[in-house]
Amino acid sequence: MTDWRIFQGTRTPKEKDYITAHLPDPPSWRPFGSEGSEQETVAAQKKRQRGETFQATEDEIDMVNAALYLRRPLLVTGKPGTGKTSLAYAVAHELNLGEVLH
Repeated sequence: MTDWRIFQGTRTPKEKDYITAHLPDPPSWRPFGSEGSEQETVAAQKKRQRGETFQATEDEIDMVNAALYLRRPLLVTGKPGTGKTSLAYAVAHELNLGEVLH
């Protein structure tokens, strides 16, 4: 059986066109995968590291994929320090979506 999940929590970035092959085009107001400047700031390095090192649980992976397939936002709640923001960075990193919006 093939895995239906787009986000797999492997911490390995997908190829650039992976997301476009599996989901419809992003909204016109959100340019996904845009490249930043070559000189990466310390803050940008920390954000990138959050996405590269976060270990998502199976439940989190399933919830993210359900939101992706349903084309709906995912409201992540919890106490401070439980990994809500790190999950967003992990999804953006693995799917090459560019910088996380604030």
